[in-house]
Amino acid sequence: MDGYPLSPTVASVLDEFLQDQQLRLRPRTFFQYENVIDLLRCSLERSTDPMDPELAKAVEKARQEGRDDAICSLCSPSEIASGMPEFLEWFMIRHVAAGPSLMRSANTVARKLTQWLAEHHYLEASDQEALADSVQHDGPLLPKVVAMRDRLANWVDQQTPVHAADAVVTEGHFSVNRVTIEGWKISDMASGVHGVIAVPPQWLDPEQAGWTVSGVVAEQGDQLKWVEIWNIYP
Repeated sequence: MDGYPLSPTVASVLDEFLQDQQLRLRPRTFFQYENVIDLLRCSLERSTDPMDPELAKAVEKARQEGRDDAICSLCSPSEIASGMPEFLEWFMIRHVAAGPSLMRSANTVARKLTQWLAEHHYLEASDQEALADSVQHDGPLLPKVVAMRDRLANWVDQQTPVHAADAVVTEGHFSVNRVTIEGWKISDMASGVHGVIAVPPQWLDPEQAGWTVSGVVAEQGDQLKWVEIWNIYP
């Protein structure tokens, strides 16, 4: 369609960013940057639907033609700003199931990219502010969330197994409503499960309130017990 791709595009800006980083980074560090940017491209392609009707038509047409880079090759860098929260909070945690090291890399690259986009005037002021807020607000927290996921999952695996005949077992997404000295006060609206569930006290932190844990919980009388931990996200 006439007028598309926009200039500059997501792809051209990310390529330029990587070219600049390659000049200053050691090869091993640059490889980490490349990896994170490739994951960001994948996230944008999966989660982005342009608001502009004509651009949306151009993207849909490219996808129907088999293009797997429709967003990055047609859309402006503003999509990076709108797509960053999804990338950090959903794609990296739930889809990639990134470990703490990769999450730290993603956080670092997101901060560097945010600064670089601002320096090169590739974003409108509102987009720049939104991108900076998403990176500063959730970025530093994400490695902690992922580390807690792995630590708690390993701890649960080492506990005495729950016998199905002695408990009601529920799969769900459990909200951490409050952190107490005994553990997390959790609830799942879909199943109605709620109560305090044990978490090792040395791992408890007030900032965990508001997190969501996906997994399996067993109800034994008036007690809750973890059966499996699948994921944790803020």
